[in-house]
Amino acid sequence: KDELDQVANELGVTIQPDSAEDLNLFTLSVKFPALEFGNEQVKSLRPYFEHFSKMAITSSQIDEEALYYLAQMPNLKKLLLQKTRVDGSGLVFFQKHKNLEILNLSYTLVDDKAALDLLKIPNLKEVYLFKTKTSKEVLTALRQYKPELKILAEEGPYN
Repeated sequence: KDELDQVANELGVTIQPDSAEDLNLFTLSVKFPALEFGNEQVKSLRPYFEHFSKMAITSSQIDEEALYYLAQMPNLKKLLLQKTRVDGSGLVFFQKHKNLEILNLSYTLVDDKAALDLLKIPNLKEVYLFKTKTSKEVLTALRQYKPELKILAEEGPYN
């Protein structure tokens, strides 16, 4: 925990125990504005990847490169990416991810093709697609094809 406190200070983020998890897992939240948090900062967390269950990196500078690294966090259950540079082409990195359940992509450049990749994330339960480039037709098709996946056209949680 002391080591993670030091990492949090260096990166200008908040790292706290995840109260929703009984294991030794943590949540990371960027502070607003998150202008200093990008792909390199995600990469720098590599030694601690297995300790994170939730990443709230809203309004940060991350893009698809960060998705590659985030997909390597084995215990990640909740990923909040709204208002980032993500276009969704990196969602394919989550195809083998066993734990991701909640994904917020509101206010990103996610389009129809990327939205279809959401179907390949095995245990995804909830996804937020408010103000993305995803068409109503694809949202309808996703809901019909995978009714157990909650596809929400609302802004969604920030933390």
